[in-house]
Amino acid sequence: MRSTDSPSDRNSPWEGKSLISITMTGTPVGQARPRFRRTPIKLKKRKGISYSYPEPVSAAYKLALRWCALIAMAGRKPFTGPVIVNIIAYFPPSMHLSRQGRKDALAGKHDHLIRIDKDNIEKLVLDSLKGIVYVDDKQAVDGNTRKTYSEKPRIEIEVTPRED
Repeated sequence: MRSTDSPSDRNSPWEGKSLISITMTGTPVGQARPRFRRTPIKLKKRKGISYSYPEPVSAAYKLALRWCALIAMAGRKPFTGPVIVNIIAYFPPSMHLSRQGRKDALAGKHDHLIRIDKDNIEKLVLDSLKGIVYVDDKQAVDGNTRKTYSEKPRIEIEVTPRED
């Protein structure tokens, strides 16, 4: 895991006008649906108590991403105004591709169309950064999310305040 901010911000006081850049290595994960479970305890005429819990893989990824965001913020306060969030998710090429297909994927000739939806990646990232980089995820008013192939799977996130 690696987190950085722009070099100009390291020497200047936090003024809310800087770029926050977060890079986390590992295959990106999207926000999964919650899981449901029913307890076997029977109360009166009920069959048990149902409850939901987060999917473990996306919950662990979200926690790791929050730690990277804390490192990138270096104790500074979160943005309070509208922000632009740009996300690039790098996935490893599938092992089922031929040698030529793998080269084409890494060269950018094929889009990443399998597995994780773009909106699920966005949702996980926006929820993870809430309260650390910005106060609430409703502040993300603009941005771009891209999925691509790379030999080094990772996710790169840039958050900047929107200039009006």
